[in-house]
Order: sequence, then C-alpha cells, then structure tokens
Amino acid sequence: MSLTDGVDNGDARRLLASFGSPAANFAQAPTALTNVVTPKQAQALFQEPHEVTLQCVRTQQWLAHAAPGVGHAVWTLGVKGAAHRGALRGARTARSAP
Repeated sequence: MSLTDGVDNGDARRLLASFGSPAANFAQAPTALTNVVTPKQAQALFQEPHEVTLQCVRTQQWLAHAAPGVGHAVWTLGVKGAAHRGALRGARTARSAP
C-alpha cells in the first residue's frame, strides 16, 4: 500500500485498522474503501504501483545479502498479536534500507 500513489502511511494505517491485513484491504470493493480513503485513493489501490517490481527485487537482494552477524527481516503491518513485538524491544539491528 505504501507504494500506491496518493496513499500515505496514515491512510495505510487507517485501512489496516478498518479491514485487517493488506490482503483483506485488497479484497474490498472500492465502495467499501471509500469509507476510509478518498475515491481517487481507492481506485489507485486497484492499480499495481509502478515501482512494485523494483522494490521487490531490492528487498530480496537486501534480505539475501546481510553482513556477517547481521540478520535482515521484513516485518508486516497489521498482524494482530504478532509474536515479534517482544523480540523487537531488546533486539540490536543494523539499520539499512532495502
């Protein structure tokens, strides 16, 4: 959702709070989405973002090429009761962008 034109992080959080997972959001009819975002944003969510393929490749490369002793992981938003929340509090991580 974050790569969708016109949809910012606040919009994505509201969508996740309303419908749950990203998959559940994309399963909604545009009319349901317009209860949370504008009609233009709802339509944009049904179009594949231009950068999605490039971002997937970058993320896969970042995951596969961590420096020795550094673990890279992808954490999803909107996962209720995620077990990783406790692990994040004390974790030491290297900050690098995909």
